[in-house]
Amino acid sequence: DLNLKGEHMADRLEQLDLTQINTLDNIWRAHRLRNQLVHTPGYSVNQVDAQRFLKYYEDFLKEIGVL
Repeated sequence: DLNLKGEHMADRLEQLDLTQINTLDNIWRAHRLRNQLVHTPGYSVNQVDAQRFLKYYEDFLKEIGVL
């Protein structure tokens, strides 16, 4: 919906303006964690951190009007 171009999520996130999206720093943190989970065998995250990072996604999606 934001019409962001790019092959990867990072390509699209780089196009967003930190001054317009309050949750951008946290969505970057969540994206980096996601990459660790997907690309690093044996990488794990505890329940408290997982819930916090899911909240980052939720807050971002609410801010951009998806939720």
